[in-house]
Amino acid sequence: MSRQNLYQAIRQGLNSYPKIVPASEEPSTFVEDPNRDWYNSLYFYSLEQKLQIEEKGSVAGIRDTLTDRLFFDLDGDLPAAQKDAFALAGVLFNAGFEAEDIRVYFSGSKGFSVEVLLDRLVNPLQFKKITGFLADNLECFDRVVSDANRIVRIPGTKHQKSGLYKVPLTLEELEFATIDEILALAENPRILQLGQMCPRFPKAWELLLKEPSSKKKASFLGERQIEWSKKPSGWRNCKWALLQGFYEPRKRHEALLRLAATCRGMGFDKETTYYMCKSSLKKQAEIHDQEEFSKDELWNNVVESIFSDTWTGGTYSCKTDQWLKEYCSHLGEHACPSDNHLTVKTKEVFNFFDEYARNYDHNALTTGIGPVDATHARFMVGTSNALLASPGVGKTSLALQLLHHNSEQKIRCIMFSYDMFQAALLTRMIQKHTGLPQNKIYQIWRTENKQKQEIQEMLEEQYKYVDFCFKAGQSPQEIVETIDEVEAKTGEKVKLIVVDYNELVISDKAEETAGSAQVAQKLRQIANEKQVCSITLLQPSKIYSSPADEVTNYNAAKGASSIPQSMTLMLGCSRPGFNPLDSSNDNYFNITCLKNRNGGLFSVDLGWNGLRGDFSALTDDQRQKLANLRAMKVMDKTDNAGGWR
Repeated sequence: MSRQNLYQAIRQGLNSYPKIVPASEEPSTFVEDPNRDWYNSLYFYSLEQKLQIEEKGSVAGIRDTLTDRLFFDLDGDLPAAQKDAFALAGVLFNAGFEAEDIRVYFSGSKGFSVEVLLDRLVNPLQFKKITGFLADNLECFDRVVSDANRIVRIPGTKHQKSGLYKVPLTLEELEFATIDEILALAENPRILQLGQMCPRFPKAWELLLKEPSSKKKASFLGERQIEWSKKPSGWRNCKWALLQGFYEPRKRHEALLRLAATCRGMGFDKETTYYMCKSSLKKQAEIHDQEEFSKDELWNNVVESIFSDTWTGGTYSCKTDQWLKEYCSHLGEHACPSDNHLTVKTKEVFNFFDEYARNYDHNALTTGIGPVDATHARFMVGTSNALLASPGVGKTSLALQLLHHNSEQKIRCIMFSYDMFQAALLTRMIQKHTGLPQNKIYQIWRTENKQKQEIQEMLEEQYKYVDFCFKAGQSPQEIVETIDEVEAKTGEKVKLIVVDYNELVISDKAEETAGSAQVAQKLRQIANEKQVCSITLLQPSKIYSSPADEVTNYNAAKGASSIPQSMTLMLGCSRPGFNPLDSSNDNYFNITCLKNRNGGLFSVDLGWNGLRGDFSALTDDQRQKLANLRAMKVMDKTDNAGGWR
C-alpha cells in the first residue's frame, strides 16, 4: 500500500475543519498564507475515512490510521531539546539512515523535530513502539505524538505566539549553532536545498512490530460474571459491561473511548471520567492477567480527546455505532433490548392518541400572555417550534415568560442557555420578578443578605419546575442525554425545552447553513421521539437588523430554507417603537404568527416593559398611539433610510 491510495488532512489553525487531500501531495502547496498557523496530519486516511471526515467535518473517533514517516517531537528547554535532537539524529544515522535522509526543524517555539521516511506503512501502535525504542531515554521526547489523528506544523509557517517560523536546519547547524543564531534564522521563512530522502526500515526494527503472545487466552466475558443487579439507572447493559472491564486487550482503545464519551454525556467531569476509565482498566487487566494500560495514554489519548473543545462525537449508541453494536450482541441474553420499532399498527397509533388527548392540557402549552393565548395557538408536545427575532428584541424575555408560566402549571421544563452567561440570565430573571435595576441587584447581593435570601427563595419557587443547562457546545445527542438526566433526577416527564439558540448547537456539518439545517431537523426528531415541545430561538437574516423591524415572513430565518419547514408553530417578534436615540416610544412588543400547522395566522400587539422584560395587553389609548407610530414610520421611511426604521 502506498501514499497514492491514501489521504492527509490540512488545517489552517488547530480548530479548523480539516481539508482532505491526497497523501502524495506536498503539504506546503496548500499553504495560502505562511504567516498563519498551518498543519498537516502525521497519519494518513483511507478513502472510506476520507468520506467519513468530509461528512462529519471531524476526525474524531478514527483510530486505524497509517503513516510512512517517523516524527520525533523534542520540546522543553531549548538547549536541552537541541542536544536531544542531535543525539537522536546520531541514533538514526547509526541505524542505517544517511545524513540527507534525516530532516531536522526548529519548531518556531519550544523545540525541534526530527523526521525520517520508512519504506512501509505503520499504525500508531507500531509508530509508538519504534519511536519509544529509539528516543525513550531522551528527556525532551514527546510521547504523545503517537495519537492516531496527530497534526504537525507545516515547515515554513509562522507560530502565532512566538512570531517565528518553523525552519529546516542542517545537521551541522543543529550541532554547532547557538540558540540565538537559530532564533535569528527563524525570523523569516527559510528554504534549504536538500536532497531526496530515501525510505528505509532497518532489520533491527522488525522484532518491534511482532505482537507479543498473550499470557492468558481470555474469553470475551472472562471467567467472572457481570453483576447486572448492581447496574445503576441510566446505564445501558453494554456500557455497564465496559465499565466492569469486560473487553479484549486489543479492543481497549475503542472500549475506553466509548466509556469516556458516555461518562461525559452523563455529566461527569474530566477527572471523574478518568478515574472511572481507570477502574475499568484495572478490572480488565485482572480479567486478562495483564499489566494495566498506561495512565498517561488514558489521559492524553482518551480523556483529553473526549473533553476537547473540538469533540463532536457525542456519545455512542449500540443502535447506531457498529463497534458497540457488535460488542453488545456478544452479551447474549444480556444484550440491550431493542425498543425502536420502525412501524406501528393503526391500533397502536390510536392507543397513543388516546393517551395524548386525555392529557391535552399538559400537551398543549400556553404562554401565560392573555392576548396570545386568546388566539388558541398552542405549543404542542411532540413538535418543534421557534421564536424568530433580531438580537436585542427580547426573545430571552419571552422564553423566560414561557418557562415561568409553564412551571406554574407544574410542567417540567429545561432551558438550554447557550448564548447567555449564567449570571446574565439570572439577572434578567430577577429584574423580571422585582423590577430592580442591575446596579441595585448587585448591591443587594453584596450587602443585603436578608433581601438576597428572599429574592433567591422567590425565584426558586417561581421556576420550581425548570432546570437550566449552561453547558456550551452541546450536540443534539447531548440534548437528549440532558433530557434523560433531568427525567431520571426528578422522576417527571420533561414537556418543554427552550434552546437559545439554534446556531449554538453543535453540528457535524462543516458548512454553517448545512449545520443549522441539520440542527433544526435533529431538534424536530428530538421533539417527536422524546415527546417534548421544543422551542428554538432563531436569528433573522441581515435585512431585519433592527429590533424595530417587524418580521412578517418565516423565510426571514437565517440559514437554510429547511429550518422553517421543520417548525410547527413559528412566531416572529419585534419592538415597533424601538429607537436607540429615543426610548420614549419603546413600549410595544409585536408577536406575529409566521407559520401554524395547527391553526390560522395572527398578529398580536402587546405592551412592553423593558426593565422587567414583561408583556401586557394594550389599552385603547396605547393601540391608537402604536397605530400613529407605525403611520409615522411609513411616512418617514425614505427620509430616515440611513437611520432607525
